[in-house]
Amino acid sequence: MRNNVLKRAIGQLEMIDFMTLVFIAVNLAYVALMRNAIADPWPIFSGYALCLAFTLLVIAGGGPERYPAPRSRSMAAVRWLQGLLRQAYPLALFAYFFMAVTRFDTALWGSDLDPYFAGMDTFLFGSVPSARLLFEYPSFLLSELLHGAYVLYYVSIPGLAFWLYVKNRSALREYIVVAMFIFYAACLTYAVLPVVGGRFDPAIRALTETYRYGPFTRMMVFIYRSSAHSGAAFPSTHAIMSLIIALMSIKRAKPLALLFSINAMLILAATIYCGYHYVVDLFGAFVYLAILYPVGLRLERAFYRGRELRGSADDVTSSARLPARRR
Repeated sequence: MRNNVLKRAIGQLEMIDFMTLVFIAVNLAYVALMRNAIADPWPIFSGYALCLAFTLLVIAGGGPERYPAPRSRSMAAVRWLQGLLRQAYPLALFAYFFMAVTRFDTALWGSDLDPYFAGMDTFLFGSVPSARLLFEYPSFLLSELLHGAYVLYYVSIPGLAFWLYVKNRSALREYIVVAMFIFYAACLTYAVLPVVGGRFDPAIRALTETYRYGPFTRMMVFIYRSSAHSGAAFPSTHAIMSLIIALMSIKRAKPLALLFSINAMLILAATIYCGYHYVVDLFGAFVYLAILYPVGLRLERAFYRGRELRGSADDVTSSARLPARRR
């Protein structure tokens, strides 16, 4: 009896649930294992434990289809939001996952590996571009344009999810699975490969945290000053996610495709000009995207194709048994 209940519970899990539960479990295990090399590990461990509890709560709550049809507009709105949360809940944990890993990424090596990554940029370009451009080409308009792309990036991640939930919910499932699959892979890389990026240079870090120019530049300064995170640079999450959003919008949300495609190109330039990344961080992003984007698409299709086939087989089995019982 218990085995049947467990099988039914597991059978109701979505692919994003499996991915998120495994990702959180790996981080919990890693923090516990490396606790002696991490400064103040238990708040980090507790944070992932809360993420696990939130994930399980969302899964247990299910979607609107589990409940009676709403009888009022307010309840209909609640059910609508519940459906969005059920499909896209990992986005609510996105910022925590990104910043938490920067608090224990040096546990394995003991220090950041930036001298090696800066050395690769120097080998390829004769210098570190992210350490030069801000000083050599100061520009109010360029700074606002590229920092504005960063601000739009933060809006576009949930923005595309909201659009797809309204327009095409199966496409939302694909977007969340593929985006979080690659993001989780990047976060696991950050945990063992600590790279700060251009802001490893104290002069660059000071400039990225100095209020200047217009609203977009100042908004990014506020984000970096208030979050106080340092790391998670290789591969560049900003490059990866902005390109995923562009690709998904071209495929599934064509009215947004031009905006998000242009913004992705601006993000690639902004990561260097704004002093946030080495060029090799972008190379890493391209490699991750080239390999993992098609893999994520195939896994998502295979998972739900298998579920449909199992459902069809169960229906056939049930219909075959029913006449026998009647006889």
